Amino acid sequence: MPTSNAPASANDTPAPATPATKGRGGPMSQPLMWLVLGIPAATVVAGFVTLWIAIKGSDVPVPSYYAKQGLSVAPDTSREDRARQLGLQGTLDTRIDDGLLRIRLKLQARTPGGQVASVAGPATDSPSNEGHTPSSATADASAAAPQAADGSLPRRLRLLHPSNPQDDMSIHLRADGDGQWQAQQPVTWADGTRWTIVIEGDDWRLPLPELLAIEALQQHPVDSDRIGTPAAAPAQGSRR
Repeated sequence: MPTSNAPASANDTPAPATPATKGRGGPMSQPLMWLVLGIPAATVVAGFVTLWIAIKGSDVPVPSYYAKQGLSVAPDTSREDRARQLGLQGTLDTRIDDGLLRIRLKLQARTPGGQVASVAGPATDSPSNEGHTPSSATADASAAAPQAADGSLPRRLRLLHPSNPQDDMSIHLRADGDGQWQAQQPVTWADGTRWTIVIEGDDWRLPLPELLAIEALQQHPVDSDRIGTPAAAPAQGSRR
């Protein structure tokens, strides 16, 4: 059988196989490998970034003295307005003895008749007045004196820490029978810590107008006409 001796053309010669890994940069020089590995890697990195943002920049709960108005958050000053309506004024004295903070508050309020009278409450819960029976003359004088509305009674003194709401304290006030209110609290904070000091009743709140070191207060004036601005939203936690 005759055979042809004509040389094979270039198109008839099979091309040598090229491995996928062959190349100057190895497998990472292939664009498809970047697509396969890059998307999962970017997802993992984005997940860690999102976690970091959630931890460091989480929304702060709105304190109880803030109210939402439309899309904005504004301080709720209704309780401060009530303190002004009552015309509260007086003095706050504090001292530290043997690791105890001792508080004494003298408070006056406007009576329904427009006069100013001491805000006094029952002294039966005060240990310092056990066994003390007021004289008839004292009782008659107390009965004749103008009486402030019961709603003006102070219930607690709150110490709001300027940066850490977990260190806030609420101190119950007791009537001492002399038209004043007192309380005591173990000292657990560093000397010189400055607080936002708030006196509260049933439906009113009286913040003092600046940050104060409570152990240094002597005859400090309390006046509802000089109420401080409610504390700003804290960095962490909430104020209750």
